[in-house]
Amino acid sequence: MKPTTFDLPHNRSSALFDGKGGFSARFKESIDLWSTALLNDDGIIQPIKGDTSHVNSKIIVKQKGIFAGRGLIDRICKYWAPQLELNWNFTDGDSVSKGDILVEIIGDKKGFWLKPHKDIPEKLMTMMIWANPYQESENLGTDLYDKDFKLVKTIKYLHNNGYFFSSGEDTWHGLELKEIKKERRCIQINYVSFKTDWPVEN
Repeated sequence: MKPTTFDLPHNRSSALFDGKGGFSARFKESIDLWSTALLNDDGIIQPIKGDTSHVNSKIIVKQKGIFAGRGLIDRICKYWAPQLELNWNFTDGDSVSKGDILVEIIGDKKGFWLKPHKDIPEKLMTMMIWANPYQESENLGTDLYDKDFKLVKTIKYLHNNGYFFSSGEDTWHGLELKEIKKERRCIQINYVSFKTDWPVEN
C-alpha cells in the first residue's frame, strides 16, 4: 500500500522558499533587515568597498556536523562585500568534520604587489597553481630576482599551470606592480616544519 503524505499544519517552509530552490521575497527581506541591523551596530552602514589588498582566508569546521547556511552567507556577502568571491567545498546538507575547509577566499585585487623576499627556513616547500578564469595577462606570474634584486625571470601566469620550490639562500621572489584587470587567482600549498592551525586527522 502506498504511504500517504501530507504537510504538517505548522509547516511554514512555503513562506521561506519559492519552490525553485531559492529564498522567497519575504525571507530575502528578513535576511537583509537582520544583517543590516547587525552590521549597523558595528558602525557599518554601507557595503564595504574593496581596496588593493591581498585576500587569502579560509573558514574551517570546528566540530563534526551537518552544514547549513551557504545561501544565507552568499546573500549577505553579495550585498555587503560584493568584491569577494567564495569558493565553496561544501553545500547545505553535507556532512562535515573537524578541520574541513568550508570555503576559501583568495584573490589579488588591482594594485597588488609583493616586494622581493625569501621564505623562512621552516617553509620547506611552496607550490603555486594558477587559476586564470578571467584571461589575465601571462605576465602576472611570480617574479624571480637575483641577490641584487634585479628581475631575472617571470613565471608565466597560465591557467591550470604552476610551479614549486624550496626555500634557500638564493630564492628571492615577489610580484612587481602590474595591471590586474579583475583578479589574480591562485592556489598556494605550503609544506612546513612547524605545527599549523589546519590539523590533518588520520
